[in-house]
Amino acid sequence: MKKRIIYTNSDGELTVIIPSPNWQGTTLELAYKDVPKGASFEIVDAESLPTDRTFRNAWEKDGSVVKTDMPKAKEIAHTKRRLARDEHMAPLDIKSTIPKESVKAESDRAALRVTYDEIQRKINKSTTEAELKSHMAKPEMQLK
Repeated sequence: MKKRIIYTNSDGELTVIIPSPNWQGTTLELAYKDVPKGASFEIVDAESLPTDRTFRNAWEKDGSVVKTDMPKAKEIAHTKRRLARDEHMAPLDIKSTIPKESVKAESDRAALRVTYDEIQRKINKSTTEAELKSHMAKPEMQLK
């Protein structure tokens, strides 16, 4: 069974060390070599780590278990929501400067604001990773 080393780094993020296929020592020797002094580490089976990396930066170590910190996962979802909103708003920002298109562009911008506000509320109410992922889809795909 393949092993991994997990520990929380100085930034508070979970680090996963994957031994190189060329590593000649034991996983424990690698941990002593690569894990910073004083950091608590665990050696776990590779299969015990989540396979979905959507919220990788929200993973945390709870003993030998890796779990997702939901507040951090929600912040990741909100960041993706903001980026998608900005992408959808960019063409309308340009159109709003064109006199013949400005009224329609502002109406479309208002509708997008409502859509993304609703996504924000859904993200805030989410209690599972699956719920968060469902709200991270493009608005035109999820809010019909």
